[in-house]
Amino acid sequence: MKNKYNFEYDFEKAERNKKIAHFLWGVLRWVLEIAAVILLAYFLVVYTVEQTDVLGSSMESTLMPGDTIIVNKLAFRKENPERYDLIVFRQGGDEHMYYDIKRVIGLPGETIQIKDGEIYITTPDSSEEVMLLEPYKVEPMLLAGFAAEPITLEEDEFFVLGDNRNNSE
Repeated sequence: MKNKYNFEYDFEKAERNKKIAHFLWGVLRWVLEIAAVILLAYFLVVYTVEQTDVLGSSMESTLMPGDTIIVNKLAFRKENPERYDLIVFRQGGDEHMYYDIKRVIGLPGETIQIKDGEIYITTPDSSEEVMLLEPYKVEPMLLAGFAAEPITLEEDEFFVLGDNRNNSE
């Protein structure tokens, strides 16, 4: 008499299926880890740091043309730059597709004027005009440009100059 119930169990097939499932979960985990690393790298490059090359001679002798720098994009998200900080920015308009690198000279609310090659600053809380004594070597400016007349900065404006004052835009 034949057994009407078939209780045969293929242990080899079950073990093989278990190994396949384990392998597939390992591959899936590996793919997810690679995706996470790629997303993290993208975030770091786009939102935190960027490498750029110095163009032009406006920051000589601090930065030379062709020098490569790493820009910290998070540096001024919570607080404004301070006087003498180097900043990297992109000017508005279609004609400027490169980064400019300059030094912060004037802060929001201050009045800036260049006279006889020297920079004079009047702060909002003082009516006294003070000559800026810079802690790095720069040549006296031959042309004052727009700053020959006093320029009062708005609350969201900074006055910046290159260290190579006579060859800076």
